[in-house]
Amino acid sequence: MKNLKYLLVILIALTTTVSCVEDEIIENIAPPVVGGVIKLNEIMSNDVNGGDDWIEIYNSGSEDKDISGYMLNDAETTSGGWEIPANSIITAGGFLVFHESEWDFGGVSSSGEWVSMSDASGEQVDNIEVPSMASNAGLTFGRKIDGEGTSGSDISDWKISTPTKGSSNGSAANIPPIISADPLTEFMDVYAVQASDADGIASVKLVQMINSGVQSIDMALVGDEYKTTVPRGLVGDVVKYYVVATDNSGLQTYYPENGNTEPAEFTVAGGLEELDIAGAEAGFRGEVTFTATPYYPAQVDEIRLYYLLPGELQDDVNDDKTKVVLTQDGDNYMGVVPEQNTDDVISYYLRVEYIDGTKTYYPLEVEDADGNVISDFNHDYGTTWPTYIVEAISYDPVV
Repeated sequence: MKNLKYLLVILIALTTTVSCVEDEIIENIAPPVVGGVIKLNEIMSNDVNGGDDWIEIYNSGSEDKDISGYMLNDAETTSGGWEIPANSIITAGGFLVFHESEWDFGGVSSSGEWVSMSDASGEQVDNIEVPSMASNAGLTFGRKIDGEGTSGSDISDWKISTPTKGSSNGSAANIPPIISADPLTEFMDVYAVQASDADGIASVKLVQMINSGVQSIDMALVGDEYKTTVPRGLVGDVVKYYVVATDNSGLQTYYPENGNTEPAEFTVAGGLEELDIAGAEAGFRGEVTFTATPYYPAQVDEIRLYYLLPGELQDDVNDDKTKVVLTQDGDNYMGVVPEQNTDDVISYYLRVEYIDGTKTYYPLEVEDADGNVISDFNHDYGTTWPTYIVEAISYDPVV
């Protein structure tokens, strides 16, 4: 009998322990998704050209629904999320879109993030983990069929698609690839663009025309961008170029738009890649040494430093500037402005001249199509040149 009492005590203790463990596990599970006719339907998390992220909600019911007070969040649950404002009505079978500029939880991360929705009572009605869209700029993550599939995190009901903001996901047409790119410049050793298409990208090419030559260069997908090294031109060359992306159905998109007939272009101008002015940190005391590193050093004829001392002028009437031809040391060129008086203001600029006669200035001087200078810096007017102020030479006290 005594043994039976002990056995009964042990069973009660075990039952209590299991119950406590189960309670602890249940408390750590996210709130269940109850579902309903109001569902997340399409999400933009990586629009091109800096466009807003947005979330589309769909009403699959036969009656209009007021979703005022519903909560949206960029997390698995809506705790601390954004409350949908009053008078937010979704018509039966209709769509309602909310933009990043409206909600207060930040955008949906293009590298992948949860999006959740709860009703006005706080019950979770839908959530989905949006995958990384870094390599799918301009595309969206949406339900394969509007409102169909389970509410909750089952991604089998979703797909990457052409955007159909505010309309049925089934209306997505087969469109050409989407390209996001910046202009190519002469100073880019590697050129990168983003290209995406719901049907998949077959190829991305950079077509470059230098003088009379044409090159079609395959761009490789590296991370979330298509990249290629860029052949260097010679100073004075006119470079025309465009990018063409082709999807798996054969549709093509060009950057710039109509680039195959109207390519972008630039003229290789060169100039200074780097300028170091020794004495800057020391307050421009004593001699000041300029060390210039030009683009395309093999094509440089000479580099000159011009400067004006206090009281000297450079304009339509006066030409007081002093010229220093910089001395070449490998790919660098060096020249010196002699020591000047304390508090003197010294104005200066540099000119790079290439073997083809092209002249490029530092600071950069920009002209319009008629040859008129339109930049703040004009080498003909000393009042537009950069300056430095000579500081006093100080000495540590002798102890």
